[in-house]
Amino acid sequence: MNAPQSEPFSEDFNVVLLGNLNPAIFHPEWFCRHGLIGPEATAEADISVVSPQVTEIDIGHIHLQCLDNRMVVRTSRSTHTEQLLDLVRGILSILPHTPLIAAGIPNRN
Repeated sequence: MNAPQSEPFSEDFNVVLLGNLNPAIFHPEWFCRHGLIGPEATAEADISVVSPQVTEIDIGHIHLQCLDNRMVVRTSRSTHTEQLLDLVRGILSILPHTPLIAAGIPNRN
């Protein structure tokens, strides 16, 4: 008898950035142009809205919401946590002069 396959641990993992942000730039094409995601992920990205006031997109299992003063990058798949962190590190390395006042990983406890 085979043991049932377990599903990847599922719990939201978030990174929050607070500061002076520009939501309009965070389009899947921007991420691709800067080498943060590949062409396939760009083509498959789900864009809810990209505007000067708010951007909300899904790139695979990563959800990004950006307002002018806050960005939340989230995944509900534990297998994508490192990918999410790489994406956030990439954003910060491309935009080193973006005025941030705080960055954190909220604790769900």
